Amino acid sequence: MTERELASEILTALATSDVDRVRDLAAADIVMFGTDGGERWDDVASLVDSLKEMRALGLTATWSDDVRNGRGWVAGTAIYRLADGSELPARVSLVFEDGRLVHGHFSVAR
Repeated sequence: MTERELASEILTALATSDVDRVRDLAAADIVMFGTDGGERWDDVASLVDSLKEMRALGLTATWSDDVRNGRGWVAGTAIYRLADGSELPARVSLVFEDGRLVHGHFSVAR
């Protein structure tokens, strides 16, 4: 799977709180930063726990057309859609090592 394919898979898994898929695609010692203060996870177990709480939001996400990638990384804008149909763009950067997500950073694009 290419970095872009991995990035699409993990973006979908994170947005939809597909915890089994996140476990498959992320390293055990992942470091992930979210959009809100205090949103930092230092392992896949704590990340998965937080995703379970977010499942009720009914989120989906897709990449916009500004995605760039290089060896082991993908970055661009993701468009999150909430259950009510509203959209929230977020800047996302993902780092992969040996086919697994090792780092992610999300910030709200204003």
